[in-house]
Amino acid sequence: EAKILRITYFGMDRGRVFDILINDSLLATVHMDGSQGDKFYDVDYPIPQSIIDNAQNGILTVKFAAHKSSIAGGIYYVRLLK
Repeated sequence: EAKILRITYFGMDRGRVFDILINDSLLATVHMDGSQGDKFYDVDYPIPQSIIDNAQNGILTVKFAAHKSSIAGGIYYVRLLK
């Protein structure tokens, strides 16, 4: 039933570049630059229907993969939304 992946980040994280993958398919590339300030904030990523349709047994596996010159950003909360 998942349609959206919601991730909570901290606004002052900067210099981080990473990919969000669902079932090894690229959902988004995130570039954190610290511009959100001293607060937590949410970003909603719509999950393409093709990823949902191809999920074996309805299982979605989420991975955060840092680019070579970076580390993955601080992930403070992850939710799947209908």
